[in-house]
Parts: sequence; structure tokens; C-alpha cells
Amino acid sequence: MMLIFVGAGFSKAVGSIPTMTGLERGFKDFLEGKNRYDLARDYNTIKNQIEKAYKEFKLDKPDIEAILTVLENLKSEDPLCNIRNPTALYILGMSPNLIESARSSIKKEKISEITQYLKEYLINQCLKGQIKNSNLILYLFDINRVLKEWLLRESNEILKEVSENTPSLEIFTTNYDLILENFCRKNRIRYANGETTEDGRHIVDLSEENKTLDPAQRCIKIFKLHGSANWYTIKGEDDIFYHDLVEPINRTRIGKKDKEVMIYPVTEKVWMKLPFSYSYLRFQKSLICSEEWVFVGFSFKDREIVDIIINAAEIRIKNSDPLKIWIIDPNTKEIKDRINSLKDNVEPIDKCWQDFIKDLQSTRLGVIFK
Repeated sequence: MMLIFVGAGFSKAVGSIPTMTGLERGFKDFLEGKNRYDLARDYNTIKNQIEKAYKEFKLDKPDIEAILTVLENLKSEDPLCNIRNPTALYILGMSPNLIESARSSIKKEKISEITQYLKEYLINQCLKGQIKNSNLILYLFDINRVLKEWLLRESNEILKEVSENTPSLEIFTTNYDLILENFCRKNRIRYANGETTEDGRHIVDLSEENKTLDPAQRCIKIFKLHGSANWYTIKGEDDIFYHDLVEPINRTRIGKKDKEVMIYPVTEKVWMKLPFSYSYLRFQKSLICSEEWVFVGFSFKDREIVDIIINAAEIRIKNSDPLKIWIIDPNTKEIKDRINSLKDNVEPIDKCWQDFIKDLQSTRLGVIFK
């Protein structure tokens, strides 16, 4: 059994969507483009304070998710409201001056506006992604055979075609974008999102409780651990919904009091509900049950995800179960340092996804995948 996990580096390779760090760089320009120079200045003030706190704790620069977490906390009456992002919350807890300084210098209304604009910017950037090369996704869907080809690239051995009975494919991701969903829709590949209610609304649900998912029918299941650009909640209802036909989500929709876009960070209360709770449980189970893990374009900077990965690896190692961790990323040296305890199990491929596939296409994949 093989686990597949894709990070921001995958979406950047396939759909030209910036990584979380890249998204942060463009937000100030986005505000200035809307002639909100006042908000751009305030955002820059908050960002500089966060960066100073991160530097004090010898951490990498904060990405857009960490900044959004701090903004959500600044909006709250509780200086440490229960919002998920362990690193950012740790910084907030250890740097109370950050909260006090920001709240004393910037009005709460301005912080709320910055937060709403940031969500609008994030979602629109995610929805802009255009698939550059469909093969880059097709190869991901057949990653097991692709990696065998990588190991056999100097060999003349011919591998058998993928069996028609291959079980449903599960992909885990922290990305908000819809690159995988749009690819499946365009190419008529069945993928699972959830179920449709009698009144036509779509509920996000990939759990076994969803009776509309036939386990005997092959499909792609995409578990989005940090939410999605097309997920939202409705005030007064427990379910999380998704837009089936995705359209650019404008600020008016985001700003409505009865709707809230479901992208990271979210509160602990939301985290305990479907689909988040089930997705994380499924992720943990898949890690423990799989002897090969494949991470494509994932930086291993997300402390919560990394802790889950390390804990699952320790369980497999303690039980003497085989474990190979494929990491396909141009920064594998830094990544191995972040998961130093697992370095003996790592099979690094120090390439971005498109270069990795390009190298294989020039040798064996060009023959095998026609």
C-alpha cells in the first residue's frame, strides 16, 4: 500500500500556483492594486512584527497561513482564541507584545478588513491555476509504477500494465486549489467530494458514513487537510458545503455574515467536525498501514502534519514494519534535516515534480506511458 501526499510545490509545478511563501509576497501588491494603501501599510506592520518574533525563535519566515492565523487571533476578543496553527500560536503565546502592539496601533476594523481581503486574495489565486501539462497529474495517479520506473530506469525490464482492479486512489493535500478536481472533471475521471442533498446543495463528506460512495467503484478521493477554495459553511448549519461548479469567489460572498469560507486556519470547533476530523483520522491510518509514503512538493514545515508523520513512522519502525519515504522536491537536504529521526527511511529525489517526470520521459516513461 502506498500513501500519496502533495504540497504546494506540486500545484506550482502543475498549475503555476504560488507556494504559501510566494502568495505572501504578492498580497501587499494586491492591496495597493485596490488603492488600499492604508491596509497595505497596516499589513506590513503586522507582518514585520510576526517576522521579528519568528526570527527571535530561529524559525523560517512565516508563510501566508501563519500570518492569517495571527490576524484571526487579533480579530478575536480572546488573545489566544483556539485556532489551529501550532507554530503561529506558540509564537503568539511566547510573544504577548506582538498582540498588544498590533492591537494598540491598528484598529480592529482594519484588521478585519485585512483578513477578509487576504482570504479573497488567497482563494482567487488558487482558482487562477491552469493545468500546464496533464501528464504531470496522470503520472501522479500512477505513482506506484512511476517510482518503479525510476528504480529501473537503467534496466530494460518491461513492467506490466496497471491492473483494472487497482483500488480507489487516495491523495492527501494541504493545498486549497482545485487543480486535481478540475483535471478529473475535464477528463471525466470519477472523483469523490461528498454528497448532494435533496435541495441541491453539496456536502463535503468522504467518510464511510456517506452511502453514496460505492467502495466497489474506482475513483479518486482527495482529502484536503487544510480546507479548500470552494468549501464554505452557512450560519446556523453544521455541515461544510462545496461549490460544484467553481467560479471566482468575490469579496461580497466572503464578507456575508451567513457564509464563511473554509480554508486554514479554522477553529478547534470546526476541526472536530466532518470533513476535517475524518480526513485527519484517515491520514493517520493510511500512514500507519502503508509501507511506502510519497510526498511531492511538500516542505515539511507544517508542524502539525510533520508530528503526525513522525508518530506514524515511529509506530511502523517499532513494529519492525518496512517503511520507505519518497520525497520529490528540490530541497530534500533541508527537508531531511527537518525529519532527521527518519533520515534512514528517506529516499530523496532532489527535483521538482516536472523535472522528475521530464527526466523519466526522456528515458523509460516515454515508452511505457503512451
